[in-house]
Parts: sequence; C-alpha cells; structure tokens
Amino acid sequence: MVHTEHRKISQAAKEMYVAVNEMRKDLTKMASKHFDDSFKNEGFTYNTLWKWQPRKRPNRYTHKILQKSGKLRKSIKSNVFTTKESFEVRFKSNVIYAKIHNEGLMGMAYGKHPFKMPKRQFMGYSRVLDLKIQRMFDKKIRKIWRS
Repeated sequence: MVHTEHRKISQAAKEMYVAVNEMRKDLTKMASKHFDDSFKNEGFTYNTLWKWQPRKRPNRYTHKILQKSGKLRKSIKSNVFTTKESFEVRFKSNVIYAKIHNEGLMGMAYGKHPFKMPKRQFMGYSRVLDLKIQRMFDKKIRKIWRS
C-alpha cells in the first residue's frame, strides 16, 4: 500500500514538473495577449477597462492612440527566469518612450519642448490577468492530483 502511494506521489511530481513548464509558456502567451489588447481597446484592463485619455486634437490623426507605427506595440518582450522552486516572467519594452506613455511622465517634444504625457498604461499588474493566471494554475494542479 505504501509503495503504491509513493509511486502515485512520484508520478504526480513528474507531471507537476511538466505542467509548470507548460504553465510558464501559457502564462507568457496570456500576459502578452492581455497587454496587446490594451492597444486594441485603447485602454488598460486592471479590474475593468481604463480607457486612455483622448488626444487633444482627435481629428488630426487617422490611427488609434499609440499606434502610428506599431513600434511600441511590437516592442513588448518577455524574459523568463527559472529556479528549481519558482519561475518569473517579466515584460519590458526597449522603446525609449514606452515608460513615458505607460506611466504618464514628463517628455520632450522634438527633443526641445518639455511636456507632461497623460498616463496611457498598456502593461503592468492587472487584477483580471492575475485571476486568469490563478484559474489556469488551479485547473492544471487539480487535474494532476485527480489522476
């Protein structure tokens, strides 16, 4: 009886290792889609969608906010850090003006004129994303321990 239980636990541990690697990939895809949706929705979803402040001159442009070239949207990349005990996924952008838009900081128009950019967050902590990730983890873990 003890031998059978040991085998079940050993098998579950192997399945957990595989599941954690799958979850890391799934988490990265899920978060990437969530951040990409910010550009589609022209706002960031924390608990609900927080729409970005409209442009001062809306009729001057034909493209959506923050999407003139698509450079900022395409620049969001993920890095995965793994140890035996945990993993972490970090997202970043190498575009110099990303932080100015995401956090609403001071910037320089044409490198000369200082201005305050309104906050138009497109990535960061999201309660909605956090709940989706928790549900995904719970579902996979329950599936492993049921078998």
